[in-house]
Amino acid sequence: MLFDLENLESVDDFLAWASLAGIAAGLTGDPDVIAPFQTDVTSITVGEYLALLDTAEASIEATDFSYLNQVIPQVESTLRAQLTDDTLPDGTDVDTVIDLALQFLNELAANDTSTLTEAFDAIRAELSGLDPDTLLFEGFAAGGGGGGTVDPGDPTLPDDPFGILDLILPRLPDSVLVAWASGDPHLQTLDGFGYDFQAVGEYVLLRGTDNDFELQARLEQAGANASLISAVATQVGDSSVQVDGTDSSPLSVDGEVVALADGEGVTVDGGAIYRQGDAYRIVYPGANGVADDGDSQVIVRVSDGRVDVDVRLNESLLGDLEGLLGDGDGNAANDVALADGSVLARPLAFDDVYGAYRDAWRIDSTESLFTYDAGESSDGFYDPDFPAEAVTLESLDPAVRDAAETAATDAGLVPGTEAFENAVLDFALTGDAGFIESATEVPVIQTGTAADDILTGGAGNDVLGGAGGNDRLDGGAGDDQLDGGDGDDGLIGGLGGDVLIGGAGDDNLAAGSGNDVVEGGDGNDFMGGGEGSDVMIGGLGNDTLGGGFGDDRISGGVGDDVAAGGAGADTVGGGAGNDVMGASFGDDSVDGGDGNDDLGGGTGRDTIVAGLGNDSVGGGEGDDNVSGNGGADFLAGGGRNDTVFGGNGNDTINGGDGSDVLNGGAGADVFVWLAGEAGAVDTILDFEDGVDVLRLSGVEGAAGAGLQGRVDALSITDITLNGAAAAELSYQGQTIRVAGVEAADLGVDDFLFI
Repeated sequence: MLFDLENLESVDDFLAWASLAGIAAGLTGDPDVIAPFQTDVTSITVGEYLALLDTAEASIEATDFSYLNQVIPQVESTLRAQLTDDTLPDGTDVDTVIDLALQFLNELAANDTSTLTEAFDAIRAELSGLDPDTLLFEGFAAGGGGGGTVDPGDPTLPDDPFGILDLILPRLPDSVLVAWASGDPHLQTLDGFGYDFQAVGEYVLLRGTDNDFELQARLEQAGANASLISAVATQVGDSSVQVDGTDSSPLSVDGEVVALADGEGVTVDGGAIYRQGDAYRIVYPGANGVADDGDSQVIVRVSDGRVDVDVRLNESLLGDLEGLLGDGDGNAANDVALADGSVLARPLAFDDVYGAYRDAWRIDSTESLFTYDAGESSDGFYDPDFPAEAVTLESLDPAVRDAAETAATDAGLVPGTEAFENAVLDFALTGDAGFIESATEVPVIQTGTAADDILTGGAGNDVLGGAGGNDRLDGGAGDDQLDGGDGDDGLIGGLGGDVLIGGAGDDNLAAGSGNDVVEGGDGNDFMGGGEGSDVMIGGLGNDTLGGGFGDDRISGGVGDDVAAGGAGADTVGGGAGNDVMGASFGDDSVDGGDGNDDLGGGTGRDTIVAGLGNDSVGGGEGDDNVSGNGGADFLAGGGRNDTVFGGNGNDTINGGDGSDVLNGGAGADVFVWLAGEAGAVDTILDFEDGVDVLRLSGVEGAAGAGLQGRVDALSITDITLNGAAAAELSYQGQTIRVAGVEAADLGVDDFLFI
């Protein structure tokens, strides 16, 4: 057990548990699961929270976490690379933290959710018997022996305390054209044609016909008639970048070794290279001269002396390319062609592929981007007599084939699929199980039908399109692109920086961990960002958007939307429509846009702009900046020291606790003052006598003195404020300074006493 669930007796205990459970919530990508970990314990009631727990528990028990087995080794590697000290700043032993994190993830991978469900039960027991309307943080004090009162302190949930979730990487291009080269090289062109190329030597995978893009591969012998890609080289800006699977330090730039720890990156002539476990992600500079979201990428995965290659290019390059991976013009029929454009006949003949075609794309020393060790040369890697013959599944020895098929099936590959057949052939020819692993990581590219489809990705960077029907798309691990198309679709991004597009229909989009882009499209969509800094766009319809952990950018679009930023410094925009938006944890920015909106800041120092319409705004905890703009707005600063501006319209303004600065703007405004925090000093900058009103509660005058007695109880005096005459009101340790009037100007008509 990772935490003492019998002693959840304080907000700190709750947050310690929630910080761990929140990781599981982020991994599911399910908004129902995430909801209990995005709560402000100072504002949600016991009854509301218990209802969230019930929904979350049902959803989390229905989640299959077995895919975590694919990423736990990378998680451990990332943790040990990032947590290099013996202890954390609070004195916690780092090895203990890592062991706990891995224990928890291994439990989840085995679909053991007891750490979470037992914690749910412990919380229910802690809160049992309490009035459902009790605030949650008060409930932890009142229940379970906590006793007395409790200071909620900072109720912000820690953001990924173990640092185990996805690295921050630029998002892949939006194009659905994907090329790859894997195993005993099986190639898929940008336009989707697959074939084998088992030559040895150095070749052009892709070369720009009117641009500078170049990607080269070195192939070496791996068996009697099998080869592998041992290294790739490419041009990034003016630099040559090489990833060599045969070197202990695979990455080099301009011939110099660059050693990257797992999770590290390096900039190269405007581009960037990131390491994720055994994969090196090369991001090419875009039109702005730097590597950014949507720019072209090549992902090179290193495995036991060889590499696999995943190519993702943006639209600016497609159609203007040539080489072994085609031209990307959308026509697969012309992909296997000579340099002069002559297309090879189908089915591909052995003599054609290993004759004129091989010669057309072989590079010499003048073209090579590779770095050579002493005694090496481009010619030295070439063998004109290899392969001697083509080997197919049908030509394999039956016993060898059976053993290979068993190994591929045990690895989770599905018989009859291209990945399965490639794995069987490679394992049979080499006896190397690493080739089977490569087959599991090849991108899945699937397009559904007009019916209700179930499309499932794998460990690679997959492209799934639902087309028509009510589809379910599950990207799994990797940076996936999911497009639901028409219909009421369910999209699950899983691990990685995914792009999810709901399309037409009422869709459910769960992005999961990673820096994701989520677009609902038409319809009333339900969208969850999960862990990571996400971009979320609701589109047309009445959408529900939850950013989750991370610094998210959320736009509700047209319609009456519900949006919550979650933990992190979020930017939330409602757009047109009557929206309900909550910023939650962090220093957030909220813009209601057009319509009559309900906006909440949550904890943190928030900036809230209500926009046009008659809006209701609550700043929440933190030193907030609240602006009503047009309309008759209700604006509440909440706790701490806020700045509130009403703008045009007849506004009602309540600074709340703390020393607030209030400005009503144009219109007949009502300034609300509730009896509360002693020592607070509020300032009203633009009180207009005879137009604006002060509404005060809890003010008592002398017996029988009526309303004038209450005015007298305020001890109104003249002061100077910002170099001008002003009035000051004081009552039971609270003070209001009012600019624009003097003490004599304030009479019974300026007050509403309640």
